Amino acid sequence: MISPRQILARSVRVSVPEPRLAPPTELDLLRAEQALGCRLPEAFIEFQKLMGGRALPGLDVLRLAGASDESSSLVESNLRWRSPRHGFGLAAGVVAFAPDGAGDFFCFDLRDGSADPEVVLWDPSVGTDENLADLRPLHANFLDWLEAELDLSAVA
Repeated sequence: MISPRQILARSVRVSVPEPRLAPPTELDLLRAEQALGCRLPEAFIEFQKLMGGRALPGLDVLRLAGASDESSSLVESNLRWRSPRHGFGLAAGVVAFAPDGAGDFFCFDLRDGSADPEVVLWDPSVGTDENLADLRPLHANFLDWLEAELDLSAVA
């Protein structure tokens, strides 16, 4: 199985030097999964540990650790977006991990407990029920999403 490191190594836009920020610890991961109420995909966790909180050029992924502000924190962002008062109706079991650049969010659909969930798009401009009714897989999993976002699918 291909890994995030192998995908990143194939991209001409990305170099993966030693992390400038501390990667998430097991405690960070445990706290995140408890707060979100679900297990995060292993490939996403590996990506987070590899990147150590660093951003990629043109690719904004929410962080498990090393977030300099609340808006880049995976946990804080998801909890805020689930909030009836301040959020946009993000459903439990759907975890946003990256903005799409057009106002929507790439999310893991973890409602069925899958260890390698599909990536779906959540539209914050419509209600929860409409989003759930319209959720369709965009990518088979996080690694497929990462390849597509780095424009590597044609290179493989």
